[in-house]
Amino acid sequence: MRTEDETLWRVISVVHGAKRAAAAQTALEAEGFLVRTRNVDRTLAAQDGVVELLVLESEAREAREFLSENGL
Repeated sequence: MRTEDETLWRVISVVHGAKRAAAAQTALEAEGFLVRTRNVDRTLAAQDGVVELLVLESEAREAREFLSENGL
């Protein structure tokens, strides 16, 4: 069962590598989005792993558009 906090957040992108995830997170935060990251594959080294980028559900569409428009 999902907690109330989890229902507020939506995955907007799945990124390979910690550096790419950090770059996308920094860009989103610079635009005023609240961002969380979540490691998906814990068997890989952190720098090579798969990372989900999450934003508030109410901002998900706008955040996805931002990433797309900026090639992230």
